[in-house]
Amino acid sequence: MRFLDVPVNSPMRGHLIVKTMASLVSVGTEKYMLELAKKSLIGKALARPDVVRQVIANA
Repeated sequence: MRFLDVPVNSPMRGHLIVKTMASLVSVGTEKYMLELAKKSLIGKALARPDVVRQVIANA
């Protein structure tokens, strides 16, 4: 992950730009979510066997 300084674009008509002052999502959580999004369904299941067990138990 990298952060870049980029120029601010002008918003299109009917849109606005929101400046984020703080975030409640930690960098670790954000990184984990990005890595999880790249995995296949099987990869996600292998990464989270506890969730797979819950799904099977509630099926």
